[in-house]
Amino acid sequence: MSDGVLSRIADPLCFPSLTARSMEFFVDAFPRLADPSEIRKVQEDLPIYIFSGSDDPVGQKLAGVRVLIDRYRSAGITSIAHDFYQGGRHEMLHELNCRDVITNLLVWISGVVQTRL
Repeated sequence: MSDGVLSRIADPLCFPSLTARSMEFFVDAFPRLADPSEIRKVQEDLPIYIFSGSDDPVGQKLAGVRVLIDRYRSAGITSIAHDFYQGGRHEMLHELNCRDVITNLLVWISGVVQTRL
C-alpha cells in the first residue's frame, strides 16, 4: 500500500465498525429512505452523484444502489449521475483506485458548478 492509503487507514475519524447506537440510527432510517413521499421532498433538479464499488455489501453489490437510483428517478429527480467501480467496496475514497474516484468526483462537481454559473 502507498503511504497515502496507510495514512487514511490510520485516520482517527475512521473506525472499524459501527457502534450499536450508529447501527440503530442506520436501520431506523431505512423506512424513510424508501418512502416515495419522502423522496419527492428532494428538489427535482438537485444534482446527485452516486458512486459505489461492485463488491459493496451495503449497496448489495450494486443491486441496492440501482434501486436507489430508480427510486430517485421515479420521484422525478432529473439530475442523477453515477459511477460504479469494478471490485470496489464501500469506501471508494479509500480504495486503491482512490485517485480515479476522486478525479471523477471532481470532474462531476466542476460540471455542476459550470452549469450553475
